[in-house]
Amino acid sequence: MADTIHEQIAAKVATAIHAVDGATCIRRTRRKISQPIVNGLVILFQDDPQPDAECPHGWQQWDAPFTAQAFVVLDDTDTTPVDTELNNLRGKIEAAVMADPQWATLALETAVLAPVTPEADEAYDLVQVNFRIKFRHLILDPFSQT
Repeated sequence: MADTIHEQIAAKVATAIHAVDGATCIRRTRRKISQPIVNGLVILFQDDPQPDAECPHGWQQWDAPFTAQAFVVLDDTDTTPVDTELNNLRGKIEAAVMADPQWATLALETAVLAPVTPEADEAYDLVQVNFRIKFRHLILDPFSQT
């Protein structure tokens, strides 16, 4: 069986972020991430989609929130400001997410939201790129748009 429209979009998002120069995108597979934190690691999180009442009869429309946590780990000898690395990585992720805002006709629109800079660790810095993707499917079939 094919994946739901939501899952097809999530897979495309992960592929687009993984293609960013210097980034390695993984999707969370467990509640706790066991992946070692390395420079350029991006962990993609999905929150529950929220129903959107503004849609044509016969359709179910959703706003699906995503978060990409991007990590920067600089060598002690690196003289590049951490903010520069974070800004550049965030910009590359935002560009990748917005390259095709309709995700090959699976989505209606994509919107990048305000970034968040969570508490960092001594070993790394990170930024969260938040975005939402609006999509719809047939009201009784989350696997189909036709």
